Amino acid sequence: MPDENKNSIPHLQAWFLAALIIIAVVINYLVLAPYLAALFVAVIFAVSWNPVNNWLLRLFKGKGAIAAFFSVILLVVVILLPFLLFGYIILEDARRLYIELSSGSFDKSALSGLFDNLKSRFGQFLPGVSFEPAVYIREAASFITSNVGRIFSGFVFFVFQAFLMLLALFYFFKDGTKLRKSIVMWSPLDDGYDEIILDKLKNAINSVVRGVLLVALAQGVVSGVGYSVLGVPNPVLWAAVTAVAALIPTVGTSIVIAPIIAYLFFASGLGPAVGLLIWGVAAVGLVDNLLAPILINRGLHIHPLFILLSVLGGIIFFGPIGFLAGPVSLSLLFAFLDVYKLASGTETLPPPKLQ
Repeated sequence: MPDENKNSIPHLQAWFLAALIIIAVVINYLVLAPYLAALFVAVIFAVSWNPVNNWLLRLFKGKGAIAAFFSVILLVVVILLPFLLFGYIILEDARRLYIELSSGSFDKSALSGLFDNLKSRFGQFLPGVSFEPAVYIREAASFITSNVGRIFSGFVFFVFQAFLMLLALFYFFKDGTKLRKSIVMWSPLDDGYDEIILDKLKNAINSVVRGVLLVALAQGVVSGVGYSVLGVPNPVLWAAVTAVAALIPTVGTSIVIAPIIAYLFFASGLGPAVGLLIWGVAAVGLVDNLLAPILINRGLHIHPLFILLSVLGGIIFFGPIGFLAGPVSLSLLFAFLDVYKLASGTETLPPPKLQ
């Protein structure tokens, strides 16, 4: 009898310790939950910007803190500042469009003529559809006015999140190698399996950031050139919308370019509409067909349908960062499945050795 009690004590201690660990994990998750988005974006940048950090590390002869500091500075100068400047231009473009639509000048604009044309052509077939955009504009203005305080507080929180992201990014650059070794050490899986998972995640992040985002940005820039040349109002704004639409696989930029072609047809005639159609197929489509297979498929061997679902579901579940978190989460699942095939013996290739 004493022997049984003696043997049951370590078992009870193990369960008690596991319960304490679970409680601690839940508490820390609740504490860190408001900042997980900033930490996730920092991880994304740390992986995709790591070659620059490695170059600076060699330049400064292994001084990790100095290399990490200048890596963050270069990231701010090369990516974040142009992004903020581009965002300011988009907001100015949107503000001018709003002023035009909400003021009396809308009645004389080409966009008003387009809606009048649509109303005269299709109004009788669609009696329940409103062709009065000014009504929606006034509702949007009323919503913005009544939520100014919430918008301002959201902007302040965004600035704080950006600062936290840069701070976390500095430590990821400085201690990234140590963090990776700690993950491998604490994981109960074989070190070779851990390396497979981490490498696949790194390839997925690089494919999403350098592939999906770069292709979307290139398509937005190319489409913006066509909008400017062919006389589309507010070309920068619509170029940004086109770049966002390019993140959606399969349909992509067509969901934005097609309505703009229709607008040009009604507002400016057949020539500009045909010109934008040719530009969209030849230039914008060429960017997608040339860059996407090179940049995306190198590390993200997932069917486009699953990528589309992961992007849409990621945005619904994670919010704005879901277009990154969705594909990365899906890649994590496929990495686990690959490790399972190796561990179960269904895959003949052995796991790579720990580097």
